Amino acid sequence: MHRNPIRFFVLAAAIASISAAACGGTEQMIQTVVVEKPIERQVVQTVLVEKPIERQVIQTVLVEKPIEKQVLQTVVVEKEVKTVVTATAVPASMSADGSIRKAPTGQFVLAQNEVIAPVLIPALAGGGQEFLYHSWGIVDYPLDINTRNEVDASISLLTSWTVAPDQSKVTWELRPGVRFHSTWGELTAEDIVFSYNSALRQGSRFYGLQGVGRWMDRMEVVDKYRGVMFIKVWNPRWALNLSNAQTHVPWIVPKRLFDTRGEVGGVDTAIGTGPYRVISWKSNDQIVLEAVDHWRVVPKTKTMRVVEIKDPLAMQAAFLVGEVDIAPIATPLIKDTFTRIPGSTITEMGEVDTQFMQMTGNYWLKGKLKHRTDPNAQFPRRGYKPDDKHPWIGDIDDPAHMEKARKVRLAMAMAVDQKSIVKKVIDGFGVPHSVYTGFKSTDAEWNKDWLPAYDPKAAKALLSEAGYPSGFSFELALPSGVLTIDDQMGFAVAQMWREIGLNPVIDNGTYASTRDRRFDGVDNIPRQHRIFTGDIDDYKCGSFGGDTTFHGLELPTEILSVCERNRTEPDRSKRIANNVAVQDYLSKWVLTIPIGAKATYFMTGPAIVSWDPHKSNQPFFVGSWTVEVRRK
Repeated sequence: MHRNPIRFFVLAAAIASISAAACGGTEQMIQTVVVEKPIERQVVQTVLVEKPIERQVIQTVLVEKPIEKQVLQTVVVEKEVKTVVTATAVPASMSADGSIRKAPTGQFVLAQNEVIAPVLIPALAGGGQEFLYHSWGIVDYPLDINTRNEVDASISLLTSWTVAPDQSKVTWELRPGVRFHSTWGELTAEDIVFSYNSALRQGSRFYGLQGVGRWMDRMEVVDKYRGVMFIKVWNPRWALNLSNAQTHVPWIVPKRLFDTRGEVGGVDTAIGTGPYRVISWKSNDQIVLEAVDHWRVVPKTKTMRVVEIKDPLAMQAAFLVGEVDIAPIATPLIKDTFTRIPGSTITEMGEVDTQFMQMTGNYWLKGKLKHRTDPNAQFPRRGYKPDDKHPWIGDIDDPAHMEKARKVRLAMAMAVDQKSIVKKVIDGFGVPHSVYTGFKSTDAEWNKDWLPAYDPKAAKALLSEAGYPSGFSFELALPSGVLTIDDQMGFAVAQMWREIGLNPVIDNGTYASTRDRRFDGVDNIPRQHRIFTGDIDDYKCGSFGGDTTFHGLELPTEILSVCERNRTEPDRSKRIANNVAVQDYLSKWVLTIPIGAKATYFMTGPAIVSWDPHKSNQPFFVGSWTVEVRRK
């Protein structure tokens, strides 16, 4: 039985305020107390805790003292502070993360729902799962978080940075001596700038553009190891957004590769600076990776294989017989699998994911609209069809029609039994009450009126009131092949809708196959999607018209403007209040229909001695370089 300690971090009250005259702000010194408390790692109960403080970017400085032990000072930097952070050198016998450098051994096999194709250049990476390149250890992001979940310059490609007094730019310095795999040479500032400008360029299909593109304008080279990031709108979370705590982050690629082969010619060449290099890659089959002598960390295991297994039962069978060592076992199969394999462990990954139905086509924003290729896009969107073929879409200029469509959406929401779905479909590995903006029923701000009560009889009556006593037929997209979207939960909703007289015609194609239609106001097919819980103070409307139409909706100006305040509002309590107002609106008009919040778990077999995944906001495999296999 494996036991791993959980560390409880107690942040004492600020004991000093230090004037930062040169930087124009203040820093708070925070004392960190670590309490080791061993617990069973085999516990599978989901406990949701919302921390009352917001995430903060923390720079860690190692201070050497003669004779004494190394002193670790943790400096919490408030977002108003303009600061410079510099990494500290480590002995040659150690990696930057503090681990002893020793030769990796053995092999482990990771099962994934899909082995995606290599699309190396960010501008062409529109599939939505390309962050796996980093999760598997092939590429690096500019910044990394340490074991305390703090952005840490000492283990990052960027070793220092300075924020301009007017917050218009960040000047950064790159770690020298980092090399790309194979013969593509040393990483320089040109590569960082090329990679990010690729993601941000006109016509980019980078899957995270709606995030980084809303606040970053561009990057420019200063010299071989220095560059400048220009800011459109100040983002107090910028360092976190460029770190491995996130997933929608542009990764670093060699500019020389694309100078030589062109953007299209080099796109499928899987070259990075990560701790694993690619030996072979066959999409929808398997990838073979081999450890390299990486500057930050030497992987504990020499060879890593990633294999695709789509069917949940087939994945369980492969895990049971030892063909795979780490696998995202489907939640209904976890308890059975755990009892059948002595020495196996269960690890929860990321935040709990709210599964919901997007009531697409309600594009209610007027004026100049966001569009990837048309700078003059105007209302109405192409997918805006408030007619009898789309009963859930409301006519923003007709109050009576708006109410009619609202009743349709409310009826569909009232037909969804969230408690039953969480209990029966995902075997209790989740929570039934959560909403789009990240709030859960355990949050102090929770409003029980955000979710209608389950009442299929009343739902049928509402459909009759709306003019559909016999229901209607419609296409329903339940994407498959992506870990975070549980299409089985979607199938359960479809059956519940059939029980009130509706006829959903299901498209269960892959996530990537229909992703592109979700932009530019085209989509008007209700579809299942997900969004992680937590971050209740974050900006939440990027996919509701603020940046894109990715979630199939555009909020009218008066409510979108409330959301927009969270881009720059320094007061966390005010940001939370703004999101409460936004959720009030979303719930009143039933623009998203929550299904339930799903926890995601990976199981490790007895051949795995240890695995220490870092904290991420999304429930995907991370930390390949920390996996250690049992020596034979």
